[in-house]
Amino acid sequence: MLRTINELQGFAIQATDGEIGSIKDFYFDEESWAIRYIVVDTGRWLPGRKVLLSPHTMGYVDRDDETLSADLTKAEIEESPPVYVEKPLSQQLEGELHQYYGWPYYWAGRNAATVLPPNMTRKEKNIQLADPQLRSSQAIIGYHIHATDGDIGHVEDFLLDDQEWFIRYMIVDTRNWLPGRKVLVALNWIEKFSFEEQMAQINLTKQKIEASPEYDPDLRVERAYEASLHDYYVRSAYWLAKEPF
Repeated sequence: MLRTINELQGFAIQATDGEIGSIKDFYFDEESWAIRYIVVDTGRWLPGRKVLLSPHTMGYVDRDDETLSADLTKAEIEESPPVYVEKPLSQQLEGELHQYYGWPYYWAGRNAATVLPPNMTRKEKNIQLADPQLRSSQAIIGYHIHATDGDIGHVEDFLLDDQEWFIRYMIVDTRNWLPGRKVLVALNWIEKFSFEEQMAQINLTKQKIEASPEYDPDLRVERAYEASLHDYYVRSAYWLAKEPF
């Protein structure tokens, strides 16, 4: 199901033996827009501490109870390598987290050509190959979106797939151009994305975007609406691709 990141923020995280805190942010891979970690504020349980959890540990998202289950015990989480979200995530720490929890090393294929000393242990190699290219979803809010003929608005939120754990769309607030309207822009439609300039460029005209199927933020985005949007823009549907993005 597609859910907004703002909707999921604040959802409680339930370990196998109790609640550990609430969702504060999401870290995504800037190449694939895959969610790599959920940032959890542990609140009164571990005051002042935040932890990173991989989607691989996540179970059912309960919208009614506003909870997300994790297949970990509170002790496992408490004893995990400490994370300081105020600083960039280092390759050393990311490797240690995956080693500690036994999570798959998502970066393994990306660095297949890297040559490492033969006397390294598997643990040392996996840590060395980690190459964090992660971004905070909250840090992207406010980025400007440019069509081929002008600015259409700014990023207000994201829609993420809570089964595959990919960000699928940006929700763009067009208030200065089309007052009261929001539009969806799929991440794989972006021609250029600049974190330095805090902007994204899409190869669409403002007129084309204005005439697109209306997005209602009060309604769930169903597959029928997604199909109509992709058909309108003549874009390939991600759900028909062999790869998840």
